[in-house]
Amino acid sequence: MAEDKVRGLSPYDFDRLLRAVLKAFGISFESGTATGGSDTTLQDTGQNWRVNVWPGALIRITIGGIKYTRLVSANTADTVTFDALPAGVAVSAGGEYFMVAPVDLTRWGRSVSPAWTHAGEQVAPGPGTALVTQAVSAGRTGYIYGFFITVQEANDFKISWTSGGAARSKRIVFGGGGTMEDVQPAALNEGLPADSGSNVTITNVNAGGAGKIYQANLLYAEV
Repeated sequence: MAEDKVRGLSPYDFDRLLRAVLKAFGISFESGTATGGSDTTLQDTGQNWRVNVWPGALIRITIGGIKYTRLVSANTADTVTFDALPAGVAVSAGGEYFMVAPVDLTRWGRSVSPAWTHAGEQVAPGPGTALVTQAVSAGRTGYIYGFFITVQEANDFKISWTSGGAARSKRIVFGGGGTMEDVQPAALNEGLPADSGSNVTITNVNAGGAGKIYQANLLYAEV
């Protein structure tokens, strides 16, 4: 983090300037006062963050008049976990903090770098054929940030996944042959992450016509 004194600015004015700059560039940040913590955690019961939205962020915590900057590794709804503070130093109620998101978090809503899962062309696929499949790694949850579908005829498609043990899907309708690519900064399954060990697929609903080519790709990330 930058130093608190820039050409005679007071710490208060510096923080106001920093917030204005971050806001102007669309960079996510958070600030507040701790309600508790330890040498590796800070709790703010006034917050209601999405789980694991802050990994990769930098947090600056004021303890005993000294500012400590640490890298965040995880978060719950009201607690962030970070690299350990020096021996004998711990967060306690009343400590002020300021947290700045990494670029990925600002763009995608969490600290991830989505990547395309590519699949080859299929000719005249049967109904319900998985045109592309992405497995969710063990111990992780999956997020769908976009899709690419190209087809030579009208058909419906489904993006399918399992969340909380329940089957979920989004239908995509093609009124005729063509290509569609959709990429969103918020996950298409936001609030319903794909379960660990399950698969995310794009399937065609109806059988493909003779000689008709289908292809689908998936933009995916997991935490």
